[in-house]
Amino acid sequence: MKKCNKCGIEKEREEFHKSVVNKDGLRFECKDCRKQYRLEHKEEIKKYYLEHKEKIRQYSKQYGLEHREKVVDRDYRRLYGITALERNQMLVWQGYRCAICRVKENGKKLHVDHNHKTKQIRMLLCGSCNRGTKMTDNPKLLRAKAEYIEAYS
Repeated sequence: MKKCNKCGIEKEREEFHKSVVNKDGLRFECKDCRKQYRLEHKEEIKKYYLEHKEKIRQYSKQYGLEHREKVVDRDYRRLYGITALERNQMLVWQGYRCAICRVKENGKKLHVDHNHKTKQIRMLLCGSCNRGTKMTDNPKLLRAKAEYIEAYS
């Protein structure tokens, strides 16, 4: 439990955004108060962003370069609910090959395939199989894709 400095209500820790600045790792105000603040100051925030757009972009780009592993891990967690390590373990388990066409990863990353309704992770696919572009003129690949989808439905 933590008390919000803005509304004064004691809330669960999940009701606070993370913060690297504070000792407890959480922001001082709860998510509801933060949301209210952002709504009330929407124009000021937008104006600040527009005035400092290039500086913000430069910082974000530099941060991404300096903290590549952290950013990649954060993105996999946010998008798919897995860590970069778990994605890499899947890659090894699949023999660095696409789950459908079996093409070996050759400098291009395999994509995490997931069910868009259930959010369940399936396997790793090459870009072409993930988009379905290889399938149009290859019945063997179409059957492989259908079997793959049925296996993970």
